[in-house]
Amino acid sequence: MSGSSAVWRGRQHVPGQLSGLAVLCLVFIPYALGHYLSCLLRTVNALLAPQLMGRPR
Repeated sequence: MSGSSAVWRGRQHVPGQLSGLAVLCLVFIPYALGHYLSCLLRTVNALLAPQLMGRPR
């Protein structure tokens, strides 16, 4: 390479592409929070069901 200096400048940002951290924030975290909320509500339902079913209307 005569006359040019090849310097590695790391990863370049390409418009329209998401970084690994952006993919984590946009995909994994909402899924994980939804799963956690689902498990939490299922547990609350399991704890309250006997009291709710035992009351006559």
